[in-house]
Amino acid sequence: EGTPSQEGLLDDTKSAIDYVRHRADVNPERLVLLGQSLGGNNVLAAVGHCVGCANMRYADQAGIRAIILDSTFLSYSSIANQMIPGSGYLLDDRYSADRNIASVSPIPVLILHGTADHVIPWQDSEKLYALAREPKQKIFIPDGDHIDAFSGRYANLYRDAMIKFIQTALSAK
Repeated sequence: EGTPSQEGLLDDTKSAIDYVRHRADVNPERLVLLGQSLGGNNVLAAVGHCVGCANMRYADQAGIRAIILDSTFLSYSSIANQMIPGSGYLLDDRYSADRNIASVSPIPVLILHGTADHVIPWQDSEKLYALAREPKQKIFIPDGDHIDAFSGRYANLYRDAMIKFIQTALSAK
């Protein structure tokens, strides 16, 4: 129902986090969030505290022990400009990854991206990594395409790295 919007995506993301947090079979103190592509922007906007978003209701950071971003774009305007030059000026970047990634600290962030991504330039993840605060980690998948971390020829290698990252994050504190 409704009309697609950035606010609607944000509300849906917060609702999904709240739903999982309140499930009887989930320990709400051991949550790991995964955002792929647009989902990475949604996770960061929901958990972060963006400047200029005074009326936003944020997801509670309590219990979120790690965030994994796979093939996430830098901002709505940057990806729009790549598709249609000049169109980025029409978009609201308050919900963009670059505005929110620093504010999720001290939650550990793992950034994954394929270097042959045909949808989102891998350099967007490099820029996000530079904006993120510690603790942070990055893994670039040689010749990997869009959201290739879970499939393709290197899947086992990157799956092992993600498992190690998650185990480390869950064992902290």
